[in-house]
Amino acid sequence: MYIKRSLLGIVSSFDADEQGEDHAAAREVDLQLAATARIEAAYWRLLEEVGYSEITVRRVSQVAGTNRNSFYYHYENLEDLVRKSFLSNAEDARHLISSLVVGFQHGGPQPMLPSNSAVVHARRVMPCARSESPFLRGMVGELLRDTWLNELGIDRKLLSVEDRVQVEFIFAGLVAVLGSAMAAESPLVISQLATSPMGRVAVETLQKMAAGQPEDAAR
Repeated sequence: MYIKRSLLGIVSSFDADEQGEDHAAAREVDLQLAATARIEAAYWRLLEEVGYSEITVRRVSQVAGTNRNSFYYHYENLEDLVRKSFLSNAEDARHLISSLVVGFQHGGPQPMLPSNSAVVHARRVMPCARSESPFLRGMVGELLRDTWLNELGIDRKLLSVEDRVQVEFIFAGLVAVLGSAMAAESPLVISQLATSPMGRVAVETLQKMAAGQPEDAAR
């Protein structure tokens, strides 16, 4: 009986140790996620307040309440932070952009009730579009282009060189609009392009490209 109780005690001790390790590991993951959330939030705040050229690792760390060691634990450099922040933000922003695509296809903005999260993430795209950084503006252009082409069922790889040039021209224009002072004052000004002659021509051009593609393109 004594041996049996001893064995049970040992097993219970092992279980307790494993549970303790699991809790410690989970807490560590939570802390890491909290650190990256603070760092990325600091980056977005600085981008809006001071602009890309004034952002440094030291400045991000100060605003985030972390240190440089913590920053470099999660990111290789400032460009890595910018890229990862933009990509993590892009998914929610993509939902609102997709809704605008529907509006453009029907000749005007469609009734929609985007979540607060989607609006916040979409608004973050605007300071990227008006940034002096070609890197940031390029990511905005890729986000708009890829979202639109996917919604319309267009595989960019199947487009002719002439069509690709037209696509780049269209989305360079959209990036310019997003980065304009008008868009800063009225974020949904881009939806008004749907009823403009130029907006209709752009949509019709893309729809013609979509009509010439296989049915399963970009899906």
